[in-house]
Amino acid sequence: MTSLVAAPRTTQDARLPLCVDLDNTLIRTDLLYEAVIAFLCLHPLSGWQLVAWAVQGPCRLKGELAARLPLAPQGLPYRGDLLAYIAEHRAAGGQAFLVTASPRPWADAVATHLGVFDDTCASTTAINLKGQAKAEHLADRFGPQGFAYVGDSRADRPVWQLAGEAMGVGANARRHIGHDARIFDSRREPFALLLALRPHQWLKNLLVFVALLAAHMVAKPDALFAAALAFVAFSLCASSSYLLNDIVDLPVDRLHPANRNVPSHRGERRCSAESCWCRPW
Repeated sequence: MTSLVAAPRTTQDARLPLCVDLDNTLIRTDLLYEAVIAFLCLHPLSGWQLVAWAVQGPCRLKGELAARLPLAPQGLPYRGDLLAYIAEHRAAGGQAFLVTASPRPWADAVATHLGVFDDTCASTTAINLKGQAKAEHLADRFGPQGFAYVGDSRADRPVWQLAGEAMGVGANARRHIGHDARIFDSRREPFALLLALRPHQWLKNLLVFVALLAAHMVAKPDALFAAALAFVAFSLCASSSYLLNDIVDLPVDRLHPANRNVPSHRGERRCSAESCWCRPW
């Protein structure tokens, strides 16, 4: 695969404007997905509205969600190493821009909270600032090769191709822009999902085998297979409830001093003006 990393920069362009993506780049989540979940939690009987908005296009969907779910950015999972790099870039005299496909109200909320960006470029009711549209916007504003860009996925490839320096987040970005590129937060957490499933809770489902022991049917393959299948089914059902609980409690747990750093937990349900989905995001 051809690397998208630009040639070493000269002194004259050593401070290219730094353009940073938001979803899954500056933060370890996607605001659109979270907004959909929040909307369903608040309006469980209005899921058909999401479908209707989505059919009309991403701009309509994002606009409607942004109008109904203001963003409280204080508890978002920001990437510390990327924020440190932005601060370093600005300290050296460079400019930084938040460039995202998320709706402008959410992007402005994040930019205002962090205070490290000179301007914000985001999706509107007319333009979904993603992929090629984002690449063209930045090329028009800064010129081809006139900006540095930090992204995270294949959708950012058109932007990386026009950037003077391509940077990324995570191993997925490295596959698209080359091994010599600057990569932020390349750590892997292979057991995070397993921990979130709470496998230790599966032990209680071993009770399904007690009936086999009591009936002296452990040696019968058909009965043993049926019990094993029941054990797996009960365990997966339990794990799915834990995951659903984590998703619903996510805004609360992010503001909890302990739970925010734990990959698997059953967050204590609380409702406050700062943390509950029933109030501004």
